[in-house]
Amino acid sequence: MNKQLVESFHLDDDKSILCLSQEVEEEYKVFYLNSNNPEDMDQLVEVSREMRLVFDTNKQESKRSYYAWQNGDDYRIFADRILKVDGMFNFRDIGGYPAMDNKTVQWGRLYRGDHLFNLDDSGLEFVEGLKIDTIIDLRSDAELLEYPNKSIGKATRTLHLDPKAHAAELSAALMDGNSKPTKNQNSETLKRYHDEMSKQQITFVNDEHCKKVFGTMLHEIANNPKDNYYIHCRGGKDRTGYALMLIEGLLGVPVEYMVYDYILTNTARKNKNIAYWNKFYGITKDISTANTLYGIFAAVDDFIIASINEIMTHYGGFESYVLNELGLTFEEVTKIRSNFLE
Repeated sequence: MNKQLVESFHLDDDKSILCLSQEVEEEYKVFYLNSNNPEDMDQLVEVSREMRLVFDTNKQESKRSYYAWQNGDDYRIFADRILKVDGMFNFRDIGGYPAMDNKTVQWGRLYRGDHLFNLDDSGLEFVEGLKIDTIIDLRSDAELLEYPNKSIGKATRTLHLDPKAHAAELSAALMDGNSKPTKNQNSETLKRYHDEMSKQQITFVNDEHCKKVFGTMLHEIANNPKDNYYIHCRGGKDRTGYALMLIEGLLGVPVEYMVYDYILTNTARKNKNIAYWNKFYGITKDISTANTLYGIFAAVDDFIIASINEIMTHYGGFESYVLNELGLTFEEVTKIRSNFLE
């Protein structure tokens, strides 16, 4: 059995819901924290045995909230998985996932999401408060030109790495709602697209240019141990999903949680996706076409599973893959694990 996953999801301005992956036999306690430092404990919030617990947040303007969960000797930091950032739709933290050696991924170190072009001024102060040091931008040159990121602080640097993922770029365009659907887009279109997206994920694994891009990304995070990262493409689904899957695999996150993290895009974008379905239907007046287009920009587990299986089957696992194909040294792999696990 995998280690307990402890995370929360924002409900409204004053409430979040704590979610556990496993039942507990004894009561646990929830505390407020003043930061993501485990020694920075504040006050007791709740005592419960429930796998789902709605609790009052300690929301502070322009500052992120962290919490502690204690069940006997098991003590964890947790926070909202999907961050509520005005203008953004898929801004997430990959902290808290169970990893190798009975450790977990640190919260507040590795963020993933959509581009910063849509970031509202009201969300800017909050994002600046996350103290992101480095942005890894996986978009194409054309996307950068058309949708430049908003600045989130003078100290933040950007590393632009384009894997040249044309199928993923098409999906991102649909996710942004900028494509013009037509009535002849049907279930066969959706099947072809699904095949292309699975092929795209496998291309990420095998293509020499992609290996160079994602190898550069891993060199970056290995050799800047104190940096906090925001890794993104346009919609935060496929290019970003592959990048974070590589990092999670190297950290020893179980496959089921890597897949879970990928398809959380559907949860993060739920309301926006509904709005786009309505938009597609309004344009085409055809339910089948609207469903097809909705399926194109959905996060489907088969996509990320395709790349995971390719790495496991043909390269002997994540560590072997990054050492032999992406050019990392064992020392760099060790540094990544040391930097982002606790």
